[in-house]
Amino acid sequence: GLAEHQVLIGPRGMGKTSLLRRVQILIRAELADRFVPLTFREEQYNVLRLGDVWRNCAESLAEWAEAVGDQALADRLDQALLTDQWGDDSAGDQFAAELAALDRRAVLLVDNLDLVLGNLSPEEQWIFRRYLQAPRGPVVVGAATHPLALSADRNNAFYEFFHPHYLHPLSQAETEQCLRTLAIKRGDAGKPVLQVLGSAPARVRTLHRLTGGNPRVLALIYRLLESAETDAAMGDLEALLDQVTPYYKSRIEEYQTAQQRAVIDAIALHWDPVTVGEISKITGVPTTTLSGQLKKLRQDGLIEEVEVSAAAAGHQLVERFLNIWYLMRHGTRRT
Repeated sequence: GLAEHQVLIGPRGMGKTSLLRRVQILIRAELADRFVPLTFREEQYNVLRLGDVWRNCAESLAEWAEAVGDQALADRLDQALLTDQWGDDSAGDQFAAELAALDRRAVLLVDNLDLVLGNLSPEEQWIFRRYLQAPRGPVVVGAATHPLALSADRNNAFYEFFHPHYLHPLSQAETEQCLRTLAIKRGDAGKPVLQVLGSAPARVRTLHRLTGGNPRVLALIYRLLESAETDAAMGDLEALLDQVTPYYKSRIEEYQTAQQRAVIDAIALHWDPVTVGEISKITGVPTTTLSGQLKKLRQDGLIEEVEVSAAAAGHQLVERFLNIWYLMRHGTRRT
């Protein structure tokens, strides 16, 4: 029958990719006779048109076939992808035929779904929607760092098409529960963490407030506590900052122009939400130019717009621990 298509929404580090992996594992374990879970690269940079989407699906189907021991199917797909059989005009029907032959339904586990859909023309988006709505058509479970703009566009093929699931930061209690569960499962190696949870709960509470309940950072906190390299929250923070520096540094360096980095710098060093007018004063960039820069940063999930008063909105970094890292590594004497 008709499927409900889902999208997980949350900042980086909230566990979207891990959840997609969990869905894949569950389908393989419990629904393998009805569904084929297909995974893709985290960023499908090769997608310029709908045909690329279907060919990526075929590549993933070949990987699945190899994993389940159907080497003949994997080899046949590898060969067919080199021919016109999987050309732009026929790839969608070819993929549907392959799944029909397997008597299974594909589940497309697509990270950065917004970027994939955004690379399709409006006509291709409508065509893709028709395939997804076909009887026994593919089911999409996607992930994105922010709500899909096309889901709010009444004229778009995917207006209110995907059911969103928002991933929220872990609460203090959830953070402690996760740390405790991990420590127990680790046996003797986890004893230092259990000791901290029992004797220094304030240290864990401080770390939670500083890191904002981000699961990716929580994993780093656990490793830090287990290693017992520090014995106080500030020492923990310094060690954490050292661990995340390569990752966060690469995040900022994704932005190549001096103007982009100046805008990020102004927002990060301000800490509290900062208005467009204030960013313009700090950077000297006209507000008319800033609107495009800020839109790009919002779409990338780096910043978010928040209300600062009834009449004004401001911008701040989505990941508060990224902001702490920026302040600690790049802050001036005044900040």
